[in-house]
Amino acid sequence: MSEHLTNIVVVGIIVRDGKVFIARRAKTKTTFPDRFELLGGHVDPGEQPVAALKREIREELAVNVHAGRLVDAFTYESEGMFKVELCYLCTLDTGAEPTLHPEDHSESRWIGPGEIDLFEKEDEETAAVRKVFKILEGENYER
Repeated sequence: MSEHLTNIVVVGIIVRDGKVFIARRAKTKTTFPDRFELLGGHVDPGEQPVAALKREIREELAVNVHAGRLVDAFTYESEGMFKVELCYLCTLDTGAEPTLHPEDHSESRWIGPGEIDLFEKEDEETAAVRKVFKILEGENYER
């Protein structure tokens, strides 16, 4: 039996017109306040990852997301827990516009490949976004 408590995290790398959607966490958040992030959240017990992703995006942005291919999966430790993160390439319904909840996010942007430094971090999630930009450029990107 593992000593770790494990959470599964699902993240949507939402694309439109060659850009990726990111949102800045509210300053009141206890973890990573005021930093841009991809949207998603934890998978509840018994919930399928894609269903969790759709639920989380609907809760956070009030839009429906269409999950495509799994772009990346990796592990990390955060807040004393072992986490597995699954990053999916996603799109929104045609004409859908994300709506932010001020208690969660203060602003959002659609970024191109040259704006990835807005993340202010270089980690596996940022690498997943770089993979998506390569996919959008027409490369058949594999690990």
